[in-house]
Amino acid sequence: MGASHVERLRRARELLADRGYDTADTALLCHAGANVEPNPAGSFPRERVITVTLEDLYG
Repeated sequence: MGASHVERLRRARELLADRGYDTADTALLCHAGANVEPNPAGSFPRERVITVTLEDLYG
């Protein structure tokens, strides 16, 4: 999971907004089982990005 995943979610949000959905308060949620970049949202400082790993789920 990395910046490319965040970018894909941003694009999906744009498409929904273009169709009239209110996406003003949308948070982007990334979840992964492995290979998580340390800060996938680092390239997008103004985004509300939530990352969830297996460690977060199962501690």
